Amino acid sequence: SRVTRSDLQTLLQHLERVGESALLTAALKHNSLSEAGVMEACDPADVDVNVPASPKVTNYSTRAFTNKPAASAHRNELRHKFFAPGVELTELEHEDDLHERKEKIKKAKQHAVAGGCSTLDETTGEYKLKPLRTPLADLGQYGVGVQLYFEYLWFLGLLFLVLFVFAIPQMYWFASGTLLEDFDETKSQNFFYKLMARFTPGNLGSCLDCNEQEMTERRMSRDSDQFLKDVTPTIGVLDLFQCLIFLVFVAWFQLHHIPYVARIQDEAHVTGADFAIEVDMLPRKLPDQEHRNYAKLLKDHFVKVLKDLGYGDSEAESGVGEVALIREYNGSISKFQSQGDLLEHLDEERIRYRLAKHEGKDEKVIEQHKKAMQDYKHKVLLLEVSLKDQNEIEEEDREVCGAFVMFEKEPYKQAVIKKYAPSASSALARQVQSEPLKFRRHPLHVVQACEPTDLCWENLDYGWGWHMLRKIATMTLSISLLCFCVFLLNFLRSEAAAVDTSSQKHDFWVFYAESGDDGMRGKGSCLELCEMRLSTEADCGDPLKASEFTVQTGNQLPVQGTNHPLFDGNNANDCTAPTWRSATCNGQNTASATGNFGDYGFVGVQVDEPFALKCLQVASKEGGPKQKMKVAGCHMDDMNRNASGIYDDQGREWALHTHCTVYHDLPLLGFDKMHGVRQEEFCFDEVDEIAVQIAIEDGEDSETGPRLRCYCQQQVAADPLLRVPGYRRDNVASKTCEDYIWQVNQAQVVKIGGIVLVLILNQILLAVFASMDAQGKYRTNSDLANSQMVNLFFAELVNTAVVYFLISLNMHSTFDGTFLSKLRFGDGAYDDVSPMWFITSGSNLLITIGCQAVCTFAFPVAWVLTVDPLIRWVTTRNTHSQELLNEKHELPEWTLSLRVAENLVIVFCVMVYSSCFPLLYLLGAVYCFFSYWSDKYALIKGSRQPPGYTKQLLSRAASMMPFAVLFHLAFTLWVFGSQMLFPSDWGSLLRFTEGLVRMSKDRYVEIMEIFKDAGLDVKAEYYSGFTKARMLDIARSANSPSYLLFLAMLVYYGFVFVFYLLRPLPCVSNLQDKIGKLWQGLLIAIKVQTKARDEDETLAAAKQRLAERGEPVLLSYDFKANPKYEEAVEALSFNPSEAEIEKALEKERSTSAFSSRLSIGGPSPRGAEAETGDEEKPVSASV
Repeated sequence: SRVTRSDLQTLLQHLERVGESALLTAALKHNSLSEAGVMEACDPADVDVNVPASPKVTNYSTRAFTNKPAASAHRNELRHKFFAPGVELTELEHEDDLHERKEKIKKAKQHAVAGGCSTLDETTGEYKLKPLRTPLADLGQYGVGVQLYFEYLWFLGLLFLVLFVFAIPQMYWFASGTLLEDFDETKSQNFFYKLMARFTPGNLGSCLDCNEQEMTERRMSRDSDQFLKDVTPTIGVLDLFQCLIFLVFVAWFQLHHIPYVARIQDEAHVTGADFAIEVDMLPRKLPDQEHRNYAKLLKDHFVKVLKDLGYGDSEAESGVGEVALIREYNGSISKFQSQGDLLEHLDEERIRYRLAKHEGKDEKVIEQHKKAMQDYKHKVLLLEVSLKDQNEIEEEDREVCGAFVMFEKEPYKQAVIKKYAPSASSALARQVQSEPLKFRRHPLHVVQACEPTDLCWENLDYGWGWHMLRKIATMTLSISLLCFCVFLLNFLRSEAAAVDTSSQKHDFWVFYAESGDDGMRGKGSCLELCEMRLSTEADCGDPLKASEFTVQTGNQLPVQGTNHPLFDGNNANDCTAPTWRSATCNGQNTASATGNFGDYGFVGVQVDEPFALKCLQVASKEGGPKQKMKVAGCHMDDMNRNASGIYDDQGREWALHTHCTVYHDLPLLGFDKMHGVRQEEFCFDEVDEIAVQIAIEDGEDSETGPRLRCYCQQQVAADPLLRVPGYRRDNVASKTCEDYIWQVNQAQVVKIGGIVLVLILNQILLAVFASMDAQGKYRTNSDLANSQMVNLFFAELVNTAVVYFLISLNMHSTFDGTFLSKLRFGDGAYDDVSPMWFITSGSNLLITIGCQAVCTFAFPVAWVLTVDPLIRWVTTRNTHSQELLNEKHELPEWTLSLRVAENLVIVFCVMVYSSCFPLLYLLGAVYCFFSYWSDKYALIKGSRQPPGYTKQLLSRAASMMPFAVLFHLAFTLWVFGSQMLFPSDWGSLLRFTEGLVRMSKDRYVEIMEIFKDAGLDVKAEYYSGFTKARMLDIARSANSPSYLLFLAMLVYYGFVFVFYLLRPLPCVSNLQDKIGKLWQGLLIAIKVQTKARDEDETLAAAKQRLAERGEPVLLSYDFKANPKYEEAVEALSFNPSEAEIEKALEKERSTSAFSSRLSIGGPSPRGAEAETGDEEKPVSASV
């Protein structure tokens, strides 16, 4: 019969419902019922080509059908065939079942290319991947976020190059210093580590054989007359310029470039969001009949709103184009979608069964495939039973969670959003919403809608409370996992713990000048002492009374302290006539007027009860930084005096360097200075084998004992092969230092393994956090991407940039008695930055950041070239279904949130530490350029088409980048305030900072004087005071520029935080709107256009135009029009028979103890419909 317009409208409506879209797609593409459009429906001779297209056609975008997965129609067919009454799975056949596998794989590869960033070659009819040099503007077709990301990388690389140029003077000053070669402890370190530390503040200035006081007065270099403290303020100014340049770039990128690119893309393309608003806070249920007409009532409400805005009746009536309601599915959409996957695996098992029979395989194998088919079918049916309650509810009776309203013109949308804007900021503001704006007396929350393709319909029916609970749960798990990683890396530290330099208890304390001719470290110096005062307190308080000890000089008999002129308290202020002179003053090894005692002339203090000497005050005739005195602690039990001399219990001649603990040399700076007494940390004095033997007899530990530790350290340095297992086992050093060598080797392995572990943990965290974020049930893909980006960023940043810094910190028993102390948290080697910190911890930090940067840009390319093909080969070796082959050959997703997070980590690492490691700027520039090309390669050559990323992700990243400057300033203030590294005078903000940290300058001097020479126990006692003193150092002149910027940023972000907390108040939201208008006015005044102009064409015209061109743009918020959820839509119309469900339940009852809870509870609602005929029967795909 002849095709009429009414027949075609009925046919099109039916095809939409059952999912057969081939004819409808053709009709849309040609916009007329041409011969090609009805070829499959009827005889071409019977076609009335003059019948116009149905108006219904223009309600859907071509993307809803032309871009649907090829598997959708196939799965719909499987539903009806596999579960048709009387159909046996083993009897089903398909023409593709026995096709050559090579042919299927070829089709799968073509399918993968078509789904990637490809273009259609009209000459061959095949899709080809885009070239690598594709312009960024062309990549914008996959979402403006993709274009912005690559521009962000390129501009950032140029920025780091500019910052590196500004940092060249700093690097010159750092490299021209000799500080690393001026001290024995740094001179002997690894050459590679020293080379990296040479371009850091650890090498700034020159100070050959100087003490802490001289460090603050050192010169720029050995040949320079310029003092370092005159240059450090200039370094601070240069660092400020670098921060300002970075902030200007961020402001330009966020406030100008992102809106500009988004405007260009917005004006070039018509999208659903151009016409749509999102409406929340709707009543979930209306009275019965009204609820079934919910969409019409809501449309009428917004028609009335348009009329109230001044639009005419006819204009307002036609102004609302579409209302799409968000229905309550109780989270079942994802289950509906999973049915399709089960059906695909069912079809795969069917093909394997047929191939096994065709190839004559063993009956056991055939039965296994047959059983697998039944199991998959069983799972689908059980899933159907679990969704029984949802199937009973008709679409019109479901509760409403929200809605999307599309207007015919964009000005209508803008006017409605502006009308609702005062009440959109908070729940409090909505309480004063005017009655005409309310819907059924419910205040509405109206905002700009996202793109239709950005929606996650499976999560839209989750309420705000459930969403927050899931988000909190996933965030808690994520934080717990991150803390576990931090604790693991801290526990498996690569940094050695701090050496215990605490003063020990001795009953015989010796003070002397070592003989020698080299003039180094006090050797061969002349000591002329007038007065001494000993104390067990760190601040030299409560000194020992002279009556409590005896004094012995050389071989003279001991005398009471009150009778010795060194301790009578009469010569502290006047030292013109010294009361004791060392033997070196006479060019001999004996003390004048005291006789010979071994090889040393000395002053010894003997007490009855051993005590720990912690502070010493000395008045000397020729004091000064170069004048040094040696200190040793001994035990009288080891000393046996006879006529020949002093011997120990074994008959060995007693000597200071073998039988006593030698402490750190003391510079004699005057009686008013407090000299802390601590053990030597860096093992300068040579330890011989006699001292080792005595140390072993005394029970010293080879890892922590002062003599054995130094002996092993010196032996390994002299013969590195001692670290090789089995090398020279008969050697004394090898036997003695076995535990020490094991500890050193273990530390080296952990140092390398720690870097590798960081990289591995980062990749694990990326996968785990991405999976956890998906459980947060976000409403849009953009919200999910934002959450993933922030969480992944913090996880990687902590692992990469923070952990190694924390590992090196020594917080001096701050966490004693807590869980953290068991994990060795705060048990590092350094309580402050120093040249040694830059060589050890700083170098490790630099290596870790560099390795992370290399992995970040190399991993995507390596995945595309090796890992992904390998995974595809492994997973498809035994796959025969064309649909599963297509699915498994699909290119991996290119996740923008992951890429932005990893790049943001490198940006933060570079910026935070760049003040002390200027080479990081160069590393950052190289990384950005390499990452630009590697990510572009991974996207174009090895990834599927991105899901239309918006500007939101890059805007969020840009808003986080100023915090890199804030952390940079905090780190800079701490380092530049260190007088050991950056000596400078006090700045103008000293008084302000004194009040801020509650410490005066006098107290600062006292604390720092005690702390600099103190042992580990004294440092633990004064650590809180030392922390405050170091905070006062930020008021130094070298810090003044950075300090001002730091305070300004703190004030700004404090204001933003308070503003955010008060935003629910209507007055604050109004103020926010006014500030936004002022900002837009300013941009317009300087001719910066960031807002896209309104679309001129109407929604209906846009749909028709796009349909004619066949452009894949979704211009509908209808759930059924979204190709991503076609599986769920088809599953809703799937009707397995009652017998099939009962059969599945019987099998479940026989195999599972839990299935007894399942019952059908009456006829299947959809099955009942099919039996009674009260409702329209679903039409099969064969109609």
